Amino acid sequence: MNKDLLSKINRKVTVVLPEGEDERIIDSAKKTDFCNLIIIGKNIDINKDNVKVIDNETYEKLDELIEKYYELRKHKGMTLEEAKKELIENKILFACMLVREGFADGLVAGANHTSSDTIRPALQVIGAKNGFASAFTLVDTGKKELGENGLYLYSDTGLNQNPNSHELSLIAEESVESFKKITKSTPYLAFMSHSTKGSSKCPDQEKVVNAYNEFTERNSNVKADGEMQFDAAIDKEIRQKKAPNSLLTENANIMVFPDLDAGNISYKITERLGGAKCYGPVLQGTNKPVSDLSRGSTVDDIIGTILIVTLLAQ
Repeated sequence: MNKDLLSKINRKVTVVLPEGEDERIIDSAKKTDFCNLIIIGKNIDINKDNVKVIDNETYEKLDELIEKYYELRKHKGMTLEEAKKELIENKILFACMLVREGFADGLVAGANHTSSDTIRPALQVIGAKNGFASAFTLVDTGKKELGENGLYLYSDTGLNQNPNSHELSLIAEESVESFKKITKSTPYLAFMSHSTKGSSKCPDQEKVVNAYNEFTERNSNVKADGEMQFDAAIDKEIRQKKAPNSLLTENANIMVFPDLDAGNISYKITERLGGAKCYGPVLQGTNKPVSDLSRGSTVDDIIGTILIVTLLAQ
């Protein structure tokens, strides 16, 4: 967990953890003091003022949540009984309803569920602000001289398989907002490509150029550039050689990748070979923050992800 980010917290929010059956979740809750937590589960022995345990089958406001969920999904043919069954059997869905109805400010799940198990109910219930959502990974290199005190934001790393130019520009906008909420620092954004400023010409390169152009039309106040290779984005000397007229006055701290393969592969390489700590993917563009944990997450990974969701929820 990046200690510098703790200083960015300005109010206590509530994060729900629906996987109370996982010991890593319990251990994480015992070590987390910077936010309030709701854990979904049975027979959980944890005595902390900032932690509340809820059994979704006997929750005092279960009927209220069932009715709300039914109203949300009845246009799809759902019955009241089906709504009750789903909320009792699916703890992540139940947690999403807690967030939707304001009983929690954010959600962290995925310790023992697939990405689709977390993302699908989040998008159905919590929803996207403007009908579009993406996902980022916060990369902590541990090297203060890199990025923003060692931090980079990579996107999209978990949701959009092959975004078009317009979608790529939206991913960039959502990434800027996420970065500012988390770090309270100035974003410097680069659109990633195998090409830097026309060194290669092909449809994939053109897609990135068009995304950059659309982004800058709407966000002229954000320092950004593209299309750009990774080394040029993070190293000023290389950038001056490859793109001497670049508008990036500082090295990039946000990397927008051309597709999900590139983003997901890149953050896992950074983590496994570069030794960085990577948190996420975290959904962005949703009405409330949601993070999809890796099933291989450690306790420290979970605590760090809870911290990111806390910062976004502020």
